[in-house]
Amino acid sequence: MRYATAMTLCIAAQAQAGGKPRIVLCFDDLIVSGSLNYRGAFKCEYMADGIAVLYAGIVSPAKELIEDFKERLEQRPLVYVNARRRITGVYARWKRRILNRAAGHYCGHSYDWVSKNRPDMIDVLEASTPSVELLITGFLHNTNPPGLRPSVQSVIFHVDDHGVNAIDGVFGIGEGWANAEPMLAFRQYTPMCDIDRAIYCVYEAKRMGELSGNVGKEPTTILVLEPIDGAFRQRIVPKAGIDFLKTQFDEQFGPRPLPQFFRFPPEHLL
Repeated sequence: MRYATAMTLCIAAQAQAGGKPRIVLCFDDLIVSGSLNYRGAFKCEYMADGIAVLYAGIVSPAKELIEDFKERLEQRPLVYVNARRRITGVYARWKRRILNRAAGHYCGHSYDWVSKNRPDMIDVLEASTPSVELLITGFLHNTNPPGLRPSVQSVIFHVDDHGVNAIDGVFGIGEGWANAEPMLAFRQYTPMCDIDRAIYCVYEAKRMGELSGNVGKEPTTILVLEPIDGAFRQRIVPKAGIDFLKTQFDEQFGPRPLPQFFRFPPEHLL
């Protein structure tokens, strides 16, 4: 079975602006498939009021899973108290459909039939499941005690083959995340980070993620989501803003090269 191309790096971060929740999204536009690179991917989609999704991994099944989420959310919106359970359910149904497809391809039967009659094929079918990661993010209503108005809660859910996890602060997907995450840990990033610092930290992490080799360098897209009446307003950092961040990273705050003439004092080596 052949699937389409793989994606590279997306980051979602919770932040604050004047005590109100914000979400910062950052991603490149590169798709990598074997030795071929493709440009122009916009890796953010809008699934329902107040909810967006970033995706990485194999594109075709990722899009299929996103369509499943859109269909379910059109029927009944997410609320904070049951969001993780509902996301898990949609993912499980998609995963079973993918496994049934693989079982039909390899064995000519359903996954249930293979489980009962050809258990030796289970690992083969699991290995054929395409790699897909999602970051489902946005703003959900959180119920409060009687007499208090419902509050708006920023959320990030990481979805992959290991399950669905609620994220507190910042998370990324794609192969560039392994290089991006340590920089955010060094900055001690938290969901209480103010929006100005958050925008820089996310940009900086994306720049570090480029070291993986399969993360597009330019253009970098940065979006800021603001909750508005059960939905959100999207603001984009334009090219002038990206250029400003690049200057700050290159000339002031980013990691500095180690000079070739650096010497360790021999008297400090016992």
